[in-house]
Order: sequence, then structure tokens, then C-alpha cells
Amino acid sequence: MNFFAAINSGFIRFADFKGRSVRSEFWFWVLFIFVAELIISWLLDFTFVGLVLERIVGHFLFVVLPTLLGLVMVVPNLAVSARRLHDTGRSAWNLLWLLLPIIGWVVLIVFYCLPSEPRKNRFGKPSRVG
Repeated sequence: MNFFAAINSGFIRFADFKGRSVRSEFWFWVLFIFVAELIISWLLDFTFVGLVLERIVGHFLFVVLPTLLGLVMVVPNLAVSARRLHDTGRSAWNLLWLLLPIIGWVVLIVFYCLPSEPRKNRFGKPSRVG
């Protein structure tokens, strides 16, 4: 799956916790979120637009806008993560590892990096790549 197809899939299936997502879909989605946060931070911190906005609405916007993006993306991020876990044959309940700082995150990263199950599993048929 290419970068734009992964983003499109992430937004189309933003609240779909069923089914499976291939590794490339998950990691391209993560890259998209990371780049979007960087761009917003850069626009607000280092550009004339950011300077003008700070003069008009104050520093409050600089905290609210990235936080708002993060909150809006919680459900799609969880959905893509759940589908990625399904693709490796694991339940979405494994997302509870997020509650354990560092150790839980490492466990989830390992799960996300594992290859997809090539055959149908209890979560459905393998996702179509492409």
C-alpha cells in the first residue's frame, strides 16, 4: 500500500475497529500523523503566519491547535492500531499495553512490526495490498 492510499484508508475507515490493516498501511499512517504535527508546529512557531496569529489570538492557539489535532486523531489512530494488531492475529485488547509506559510501548511496537498472517484468521481475510 502506498502513502496516499494508506492515508485515504485511514480516513475512510476512521472508526472501523474490525478487519485488518497491513504493515505498510499502519506505518504510513503513523508517518502522516507525525508529519502533520511537525508541519503545524513549524507553521505556528517559525513562520510569519504564526507570528501574525500569535499577535491576533495570543499564545493560547499555539497550544490548542496541535492538541486539537491530537484529540481528533485519537479514534482513527486507535482504529488503525487495532486493525494492525488483528492483522498479526492479536486482539485489539493488546492496546491496553499503552497504559504501561515504555515497556508497554515497546511491546506494541514489536507487535506492529511483525509480519501479517498470510491466511484468513479470526479477524477476517488478509487486507488487499495496493
